[in-house]
Amino acid sequence: MNKVRIVLLFLTLTLAVTQAVAGGGKGRSSAPTYYTLEDLREQLKVQWFDFANASKPPYALVELGAIPIYPASTAKRAAQTRSLLANPSAYRVKASRLNASWIDYDNRTFDWPTFSGNGGLKGDLVFLRSNGIGADVVKIFSNWTHVAIVVDPWGKTVFESTPGTGVNVNYAPSTWSTVSYYTCKRIRPYSSGLVASLVDKGIAAFRGLPYFPKFSTTRGNVTEFTFAWSNKEDLSSMYCSKLVYQTFKNYVSFDTNNTSVTNSLYQERAGGSPAFSWIGVSPDDVYYCADLDHDFCYSPNLRYI
Repeated sequence: MNKVRIVLLFLTLTLAVTQAVAGGGKGRSSAPTYYTLEDLREQLKVQWFDFANASKPPYALVELGAIPIYPASTAKRAAQTRSLLANPSAYRVKASRLNASWIDYDNRTFDWPTFSGNGGLKGDLVFLRSNGIGADVVKIFSNWTHVAIVVDPWGKTVFESTPGTGVNVNYAPSTWSTVSYYTCKRIRPYSSGLVASLVDKGIAAFRGLPYFPKFSTTRGNVTEFTFAWSNKEDLSSMYCSKLVYQTFKNYVSFDTNNTSVTNSLYQERAGGSPAFSWIGVSPDDVYYCADLDHDFCYSPNLRYI
């Protein structure tokens, strides 16, 4: 009987210690908890983003919608639509282009042979719309969900930032798994030596940075975390279009100030930017840059947007 009680006592103590370690220890300060990509998505979902589409660059094939497709309620989208329709000029949008007609269930494979064979170059930009948790975050504020910089057209490598790899030179077929639309654009005018040099400098400066900052919950609230992530001048982390902006910022600015947010919290942080401007730079902002040449090597379904 005593042996049974000793065994039970040992098991009870073992379970208690295990639970204490897993929970950081009762009465002790637990290890810091960090905000996650899901925290970022939930914070962005409560904002009201729109995109100024009233002056599409002549070299852009797609006239993007004013309200990105994002995981929010139908009622919220309807309210935002009414707001933009009431005074579209105030938001710099075309009322006829409130929504873009993206179809995300039809997967496409990026055509590397055509891209390489038709003169794809180092420094060209590839825009993607895809699915996945990273894309779900970006869809809250952008129609295009990813933009990458070509490093080696024949080797199919790109300089990009993804939630899974952070900032890295990746073999694109491994990271572009659920693409529904794609297109390519080139900086105008293109200087092969200069553009290649900027790409190499960007790789040296930013490779290894995380997609979102390692931000402790004890350091600040989720708003501060989101601000650090979105701020295009904060170098603690890089999402895809922020990486493109930083890589080429001394040659051309890819922040067209078209991505907007009507939540005053982020409006005030924009400090001196145009009305409603967001503090970040979206893939849509990059796509609408007037210093990019025409679309080439794009998925056929792009013509129906």
